[in-house]
Formats: sequence, C-alpha cells, structure tokens
Amino acid sequence: MSEFDDLFGLGDDLSAPEPAPKPRPKTRAPQPDPAPEFVDRAAEADAKAEQARRLAAQAAELAELAERVSRCGQVQGPQADEKPAEVTAREHVIDRWNRYTTVEQVTRLGLPAGSRLRAIPHGANGVQVQVRVPLGTVLVDAARGVVGLIRAWEWGDYAAAPVDASRFTLTRGIVGEDPAQPWRAAGKTAAAIYAQDTAEGKKVSRLLFERAGLTVKKSDGSVLAPRILAREIGPRGPELLVRLPGGLSVRDAVKAEGTLASLFRCPDLRCEAEGTHLRIKLNTRPAVAFPKFVHMEPTQFWLPHSPEQRFVVAPKLVLPVGVTAAGERIEVPLAKRPHVVIAGTSGAGKTRSILTMITGLALQGAAVAIGAFKVDPDLEFLYGARMPGVVHYSTTIGGISRLLLWLRDELERRSALMPLLARRGISRPVWEPVVVFIDEWGQGLDELLGSADPAERGAGAAMVNVASKIFAQGRSFALHLVLSTQHTYASAIPGRIAQNAATRIVFGRPKPGPAGPIEVLFKDDKAAAVEAAEGITDGMRGRGIVADAAGKVQQFQAHYGYTPAEHPETAGDAELAASWARTRDALERTPRVRRWGWRFPLDGSGEWQGWSLFPGDRTTGELPTVAQLPVVVLDGIDGRPDRAAGRWDPLSDAYDPGVPLLNPDHIAPASY
Repeated sequence: MSEFDDLFGLGDDLSAPEPAPKPRPKTRAPQPDPAPEFVDRAAEADAKAEQARRLAAQAAELAELAERVSRCGQVQGPQADEKPAEVTAREHVIDRWNRYTTVEQVTRLGLPAGSRLRAIPHGANGVQVQVRVPLGTVLVDAARGVVGLIRAWEWGDYAAAPVDASRFTLTRGIVGEDPAQPWRAAGKTAAAIYAQDTAEGKKVSRLLFERAGLTVKKSDGSVLAPRILAREIGPRGPELLVRLPGGLSVRDAVKAEGTLASLFRCPDLRCEAEGTHLRIKLNTRPAVAFPKFVHMEPTQFWLPHSPEQRFVVAPKLVLPVGVTAAGERIEVPLAKRPHVVIAGTSGAGKTRSILTMITGLALQGAAVAIGAFKVDPDLEFLYGARMPGVVHYSTTIGGISRLLLWLRDELERRSALMPLLARRGISRPVWEPVVVFIDEWGQGLDELLGSADPAERGAGAAMVNVASKIFAQGRSFALHLVLSTQHTYASAIPGRIAQNAATRIVFGRPKPGPAGPIEVLFKDDKAAAVEAAEGITDGMRGRGIVADAAGKVQQFQAHYGYTPAEHPETAGDAELAASWARTRDALERTPRVRRWGWRFPLDGSGEWQGWSLFPGDRTTGELPTVAQLPVVVLDGIDGRPDRAAGRWDPLSDAYDPGVPLLNPDHIAPASY
C-alpha cells in the first residue's frame, strides 16, 4: 500500500463498514449578549414633565382653596353639655367663709371691725379658717363668740385655737361625707382595715392576709405580709392597692379572690393585677346602668354648611363611639388618633354602630369610602341612598384592593404636593378628610392568606403592606383607615397593624385566649381591658370597651343614631325618633361630595373583580393588577350623576361590571 493509498484510505476493502466516527467534544454555542432593555428616556421625561405640571396646578388650586377657606365664615360648633360644674362640700364651705370680706359682713360674725379671715383646705376632708383681729382684742372671747354663732347657724362644729396675740384658727376636721363612711358601710373588716394605724386595724390586717394565704414564711421563721399602699374609693366602692411580699406572685395572689370575698363578706369582691401589685375591689356599690338608648345629636359636632367649611372642620373631625356609664361622651379625635381597629362577635351590634359612626362623620363633612368583604345591605344602602359624604362602595377583592391602592396613591400625591405648597408659604395644607372603612377585614384577609392559591396569598400580603403604610403615614395627610373584623387571629390583624392602631374598639364580651381581642389589641393594657369589660354579657348590643383619647380603657354603650336604612318612624321610641329626625334634617344641609369608582373593562367578563395588588411571581406568572383600573369620577361638579360615567356607576341603570364565570355544574333545585 502506497503512502498515498494509506493517506487517503485507498486500497482497503470498500465494502467493509466504516468505523463510527469519534464524537466531537460538545462546545457551548456562543450566546449573544442580552439585548439591553429599551428605556424610552424621552417618554419618561415627558411623563415627569406632565406630572410636574399637574402637581403645580394642584398646588395652585390648594393655595386658592386655602384662601377661600380663610374667608368662609364661622362654622357651627358643638354645644357643650349643660352640666353644672360639680362643687364638693368642702369647696362650698370654703367659698361661703371667704365671702365674708366687708366690715359689715365681718361684724355679723361677731368679730370687731378691722378683722380679716381666710378659709383654706385642711387635711383630707377638713376646713380651717384663719382669723386675724385688731391688736388688743381678747382672742378667747372673739373665738368663743364666732363658734357659738356659727353653731346656731348650723354651720357645723369648729374647734378654736390661738396662733399668736392677734390670730386664731377655727378648724373643722370633716366636711361632707366622712371618708371612713364607705368603709364602715362595707363591714367591720373593711372599717378596721381603713383604720389600719390603730392597734385593732393592724391586728385585723395581719389576720386577714394570713388567712387569705397572702403571707410568706421565711426560712428563719419570720413572716412577710402584704403592705397596703392606698385605700381608695372607686366607682363601686372601697378599693385597696397592695404591695405583695417577696416570693408571692401577683398571679397567685389573684387566686385568693374567693377567700377574701368571704373574709370581707363582700360577695362581689374582685382581685386584679396592677403591675406587680394587687388591687382588691370590694364592689359594695351596684354597677352604674347605661341608658336604654344613647342618642347621637348633630349638636355634638362641628357642622359645615358649605364646601369650604368642610376643610375648616377637618382638623376637628371626631369618630363618635358612645358614652361611658357616667354619661361622658367618647369621641376619637382623628387628627390625633387617626386609625381604628374595631372587633366584635356576630350579634354584638358592631355593624349597626359603624353605621352610626359613618353618619356622624358625614355630618362633619368627611368623605367616607366603604369596602366590604361581606355584602351588608345596610352598608350598601348608605351608598344607594346617596348619603352625603359616602363617596364609594366596593365588595369584591378587585374593588377593595383598588380602594386601598387609591388611598396609597392619594397619600403619595399629597406628600408630593408638600414641598410645592411650602414654597407658597403653606405649611399646613387644607386636606380633604377621607375615612376608609373596610368591613369584615379580618375574615377576608384570613381567607386570602390561608388560601392554597399563591395568587390569593399574594393578594392578601399586598393588602397588608398597603394598610400598614396608611396606618404609619396617613395621619399627617388627613387619610384615615378603619378596619372592622370578627376575628383577631394573627393572620387577620397582623402585628404591623395592631401596633399602629391608635384606637382599638371591641364590641361584645371579649373571647379569652391568645387570639382573643384583648390579647391582640390590648396587649399592653390587658388588666385594664379585662376590668373594663367586666359586666358585658352575650346578647348586649352596642356594648364594648375602647381605649379613649387619653389612652384609658373604658366600657361604653354605642350611639344608636340615625342611618338612612331606618326611618325615624320605625325607631319605636319617641325621643329616639325625634333625635333621628334632627339628624336626617342636618344631613340634608351637609355639602355633597362627588363620588368616584373604577373604570373597569367593559368586556362583560367581570374578571377585574378578582384582580388584586399582587403582580405575580415565578409561581403564578405575571398577573393583571388593579393598577390597570383608572379612577372615574361619577358625579359632576354640581353633585349630580354624570351620565357619561353611567356604565361604571353602581347607581346607574347602565352599570355593567360583568359577571365572572360561575360553576356550570352547580344546581339549586327549585321547589316552587
């Protein structure tokens, strides 16, 4: 075989199969560089320029509005409760003595001309009159004459004592009720405890705590006993604040409640933890009863009668809650405590009370938007009746998500306007007050976050993020969020929301346990909340507890006020019917606020109702969001419905939101 043949494979048997070629090593094909994402800088610049022009125009409008507001005239303010100031018996006696200032009045007391006197408090419940007479006056005779005269006038018994050559005092140790009287009325044991400084009092105190198991025996045989820090009169009678001995926890001490009730012979006695101390309440007086109906009157509020006056009232906006057992109104100043969580079991009157709250806000000129995870006919009726101030109503995931997005967008818009207004010398703009209610928030959120569908879980998480931002930043811009819930699970009221809820309200008897409303909403005030809820039973409608404007937890009875869903003629009580009629008339004088909604697709599919704030992720893929739903104004500047917006207006016959596909296999057999 020649080298030529060998080189080119010639000379071999051509009929033999060719050997399989050796596989070539794999090489990765060169990948082209990813195309850079195209950013239309010109379009972006145009959008920013348009936004700047729009914000500048809005700032000019707000500046002009502020000028009109400053000239809009006086707003009708709330009428003060016509309660005379309470004057104690001691204050009355001191005032009576101090009226004797003229020569004629002094001589009527039997004192020589030129005498001077001054009455001051003395001790816990007494009065002392300091008398100065001219030099040369016989003090004994002057004092004896005054004491005899005032005794004849039935001013009480006073003890006279000299101070120096020209002064003496008249002292009455107790004026009005003897502070020991409530303790004596509570029984011999309580009376002895009040007189603790006496030998008998010390003996009774020692035996009482010993028999109640509140003492601690040390290894050396000595005994540590509780120390009484304060003896006070509470709403239901005598109370003791006790410092416990070392080695005895307040949790264990509370368990002595039954024994103490027996020893004091006070069957309603209660023991409560107060920090590391123990408070013993004898509860010898009956609990104060609430009225059958708590009226809400227009005269409680600042009432705007023009569009400009709404902005005057905005900083004074209050959320009406109800009254305490003492008849004191509880109103939440939203400028200071801007966001609210309302919890309550079914049948506790929560929704009815919310209707009254919305009426109260409408009277004050607030714009109220409602989102409801559960369709409620009465809430829907507020919107359907065109109640002044109620500007929006949504009941779907898409609608409620868009409502929260609207609130966030409005927050960002107002924030962006601040520096523009500052350049105009406006540091406190006149923002329109907006209050958004989300009813059954807990149930809706719990279902979303607990869903097996990752898209629904994402929708719930996005809602929490937006609500948390509003709770943290909304106050400065007059944007307020009220969340109503039956459930207080961690998934229903996440910590970010519970911690920023300036006002917490619970309707009905609070359920115990780690997921109960007291544990979740009153984590730092558990003892006070438990005490405030005492006496609330199942079936009480409108009764609840609230942390008031001062942060104190109190029991209250909610207002039973007018709502368009109920006519005054149906009130069933003459006074209540008259109150409702006054509220209805006042609402008619309240300025109208333009309604708004969402410009959803008109394809009839209704798919937008299931959209959310969640744009999707690797699990779900890209999802449509409610950011694709523009806002549509439903009313004209005159407050009348805009026909051109009818297909997006729930109150229009042309309204066409579409209907999502239903289960075709579902059957509801008819029996008619």
